[in-house]
Amino acid sequence: GMMGVFFLTSLYMQIVMRLTPLQIGLAFLPFPIIVGILSNRMPKLIARYGFKRFLISGLVIAGVALAWLVRLPVDGSYIMDLLPSLLLLPLGMGMIFTPLFTAATSGVPPREAGLASGLISTAQQMGGALGLAIITGIAASAAASATNLAPKAALVHGYNQAFLIALVFVVVALILSVTLIKQPKKTA
Repeated sequence: GMMGVFFLTSLYMQIVMRLTPLQIGLAFLPFPIIVGILSNRMPKLIARYGFKRFLISGLVIAGVALAWLVRLPVDGSYIMDLLPSLLLLPLGMGMIFTPLFTAATSGVPPREAGLASGLISTAQQMGGALGLAIITGIAASAAASATNLAPKAALVHGYNQAFLIALVFVVVALILSVTLIKQPKKTA
């Protein structure tokens, strides 16, 4: 659902908030900074504490960010309505990516680690494309069916419904992470 979130958030800023492409680019600036900082620190943190707690914490934080987006208003402001999510979402994602790859390759024989990593990368890209298709389809459908709302309000309603589905994806990932992913015991 994250690929769709970037797309729809960009559309919200462009169409609803009337921001320019430069302003939208600057609005997303916290994202690569936070993800970059966390990505550099995660390997040491995972080595010390394990990957599962970061994977779960990252999903919870990403879920909170998406829950914030579910309530975007028609007359939203960057500081109050978008910035909190644009600070929390990269924090959550930065905590998810490295642990996800670590979990996917843990217990895999060294000669098959490249294959496992390639499979998770492919699944991530395919999931992103599928998630984008699903949530943009939901956004368009919800907006089109909101005939009782003004056009801009119907559009925002569609975005909110799509963000809700992205949140559902994160909750499912959280449930799967808690129940299925096992943290290997450290060997001395």
